[in-house]
Amino acid sequence: MRPAPHQDRIGRFEGRRGELLVGWACDPFRPYWRAPLRLRADTGATARILAECCRADVQAAGHGDGYAGFAVPLRHFPGARRFRCLWDDLGTDLPGSPTRLALRRPMATANDGMLRIAVDRPEPGDQRLTGWAIDLARPAHRPLLALSDGTRTLGEARACLYRPDLRSHGADGFHGFLFASGRPVRGQTVRLADAARRAILLEIIG
Repeated sequence: MRPAPHQDRIGRFEGRRGELLVGWACDPFRPYWRAPLRLRADTGATARILAECCRADVQAAGHGDGYAGFAVPLRHFPGARRFRCLWDDLGTDLPGSPTRLALRRPMATANDGMLRIAVDRPEPGDQRLTGWAIDLARPAHRPLLALSDGTRTLGEARACLYRPDLRSHGADGFHGFLFASGRPVRGQTVRLADAARRAILLEIIG
């Protein structure tokens, strides 16, 4: 007797490869079936995907037609360090899940005695500007940050997004910020300021 369909499934969450999260999943007895998967980050962000990318190595190993891979850009999960990859319909982990990324050094940091701030090193192709800011005297306060190019304000963002990497700083982790298109282009300088005090905290050169 053949086992239940979900017992035939095989695959692996291979973790980070460059700027992607990669792996593969399939059912050898259903070679044209594409596995529904779910990526879950420790920030709470999730992504539903189908394992349908061509993987010649999977095909060469005799697992279906080889269209069983997936590759998801890390830029969709700013601030995340720990990831799980699950069968979406079963809720169980693939082999290799969970995985944890090594900490990356920030691109820039500053501490003016009132706010401590850091800007993440951007992933290739990502135009967003992300990072975190902590009010040293009032850690539960979520400061409002302003981004400008010296002549005009490009946007404002409150440092209130969850960042699991900040738990080690003795904070509650809700100190991340994100500017949707704040990454400076080559030759441009942008300034991050505490909007309430109008105090420039960092200058970032593209």
